[in-house]
Amino acid sequence: MKFSYVPTFAEYRAALRLHYRQKLSRRILHQVDLWLLPSIMFLFLISSVYRLVTDPENYSGGIGWELVGLAFASVVPLSRFYGVRKQFRMMFPNGNEEVWVDLDDERVISTIPGTVEGKYFWTGILGFAQDEKMILLYIRKNMFLFFQQSPCHRLYVPKFPISFPVSW
Repeated sequence: MKFSYVPTFAEYRAALRLHYRQKLSRRILHQVDLWLLPSIMFLFLISSVYRLVTDPENYSGGIGWELVGLAFASVVPLSRFYGVRKQFRMMFPNGNEEVWVDLDDERVISTIPGTVEGKYFWTGILGFAQDEKMILLYIRKNMFLFFQQSPCHRLYVPKFPISFPVSW
């Protein structure tokens, strides 16, 4: 079975969200990096500014640390979004590359014409994940092929005992 699709940034973000939900450790580390550390820094920033405003004579912290805390608390979530967008642009430089996928009983071939071609045998597929939007085929622990899911097409994966839909 052969099909092609043009991946979008929204589909890539949906695939990453599905990837993060697969393991509890991934989910926790993602939330800690993205939200918990900046939130803690923001709370320290609020308490430090409060001490600076209420008792400026006895405050020895200086305004520099507050600015560093504010920069950290605001830049970390924005840098995560920027990094994901940069990853997508590195994989698909023009943003409208068509991905060709050829599936049969022995292997999966994924091709971005003129850029890269990958051939993966079903015995080398480590696992898969799916939700209502995306399907991930893991070729390494943190490396996956992603497809958008559609209820009108079914794909049978020989290594795994279930079938799941994809669109093309």
